[in-house]
Amino acid sequence: MRDLNDRLAPNRRGISFEDLGDEIVIYDETQDEIHVLNDTAALIWRKLENAPTGEEVLEMLLAEYPDEDPATLKQDLTDLIEDLDAKGLLEDRPEGSHK
Repeated sequence: MRDLNDRLAPNRRGISFEDLGDEIVIYDETQDEIHVLNDTAALIWRKLENAPTGEEVLEMLLAEYPDEDPATLKQDLTDLIEDLDAKGLLEDRPEGSHK
């Protein structure tokens, strides 16, 4: 199980994706599976590309959506990270790397 303090990044090995604006389509060559991220999941995927931890993604989301309940945002983010990780779409980010 992942923690929001884990250093995460979208998996690039055997994975290709197309950003279509409102959604992201991911093709996992190793599993021969296609995943479609809705607009919310796509937003978080993009943020994981640039933020070293889920906690930093949470801080960005809280700044962008100040009217949202912080506990709900945190739970939704945690659930999505766990789902992406279970599908092999996340990997550990090397120490000192932002990308």
